[in-house]
Amino acid sequence: MARSSQNTLAWGGFPTVMSVAIGLLAARLLLQQSRNVNWRGSLATGGSIAAIPLIHGVGGGTWIYCVGVWISLASLAISRRRIMTLRGLAYAALVAGLMLSVYRLAGTLELQPQDMETTRFCAQEHAPVEGRWPVWFTSIAYVSKNAENLLVWPGWAACALLALRRKWSALLLIGGAWLTLITVVANSRWYVLPGSFLLFPERVLYWAAPLCAVGLAIALRGIAFERPVLKRCAVASCVCVFVFAGYYHNKLYQRFVRAEFVSQEGWDALVWAKKNLDPHNDFVRAPYGSTGSFLPAVAQIGCTGAHHHHFVGPRALDAQQRRHLNYQLIDRALAPTAELPSGNIVFRNSAVTIVKTAR
Repeated sequence: MARSSQNTLAWGGFPTVMSVAIGLLAARLLLQQSRNVNWRGSLATGGSIAAIPLIHGVGGGTWIYCVGVWISLASLAISRRRIMTLRGLAYAALVAGLMLSVYRLAGTLELQPQDMETTRFCAQEHAPVEGRWPVWFTSIAYVSKNAENLLVWPGWAACALLALRRKWSALLLIGGAWLTLITVVANSRWYVLPGSFLLFPERVLYWAAPLCAVGLAIALRGIAFERPVLKRCAVASCVCVFVFAGYYHNKLYQRFVRAEFVSQEGWDALVWAKKNLDPHNDFVRAPYGSTGSFLPAVAQIGCTGAHHHHFVGPRALDAQQRRHLNYQLIDRALAPTAELPSGNIVFRNSAVTIVKTAR
């Protein structure tokens, strides 16, 4: 539903959404372990689990806390051969662990303390870290408001229905998953859970809609519907959860994705840079988040404000220090009063100015 190639270039596509999709597949495969255990199923399950953090580290962290633990317990709860199910879960975990170990050993992580602090600041910026109310109340309110009430209240009502029907195992699983989701939000204040730098409160909310639908399906299952229309309404209520989830996703997240990060004037500057600058000899000073940040992706020209991952931060900084800055890009949209550096103006329009500085 997104059309912005600019955002795809800046953030590498839409890994959060893809990690949720793979997470749903992994959950389905984990449930399969309660019915049929074989090496093919374990390989597929372990591979799908390992794929989640490779697609998006944040997606992997939230999946482990909000889905992985509880779906594994659900597999054991419905299994008639729990020893075999435990064996299948162990095999899947082994496959996932081996794949992630190879990935980890093949790369070098260089996450610095300042990067960790930046990550923590970003997580707390989107969560209720301050307030007069206890953190649990503010976290519950955060989940209710930001996951949209229509995606949360039916799920909580399903938990109440499970309690009235005395479905204690199902209540423990569904209620425990909701509690974990709320705990991850509260953790943004405490920052004590293992892997806290992967637990972003606004990203964990993606699991509210599937959790709500599963809760409704389990709560309504087994109720003797005397009229077919009531059964159809029950099924429709679960489908509506996903319809509303798609609507709010498009309304909120995709609205950000569709934002025009680069104006027509900025695009003209990028096209000029592609045609007139040399990737091997020219290096541009440009602030992060400005039109200049898209120089590497669009024009293959290096710049100081390029988008890069935390893990390559030190190497990127070292590479920048070895390059000679001979151009500077001024984005008037971000700095309307910025003074032009000394040098020759080689490109200029109403929004962007590029100056060739002295060597």
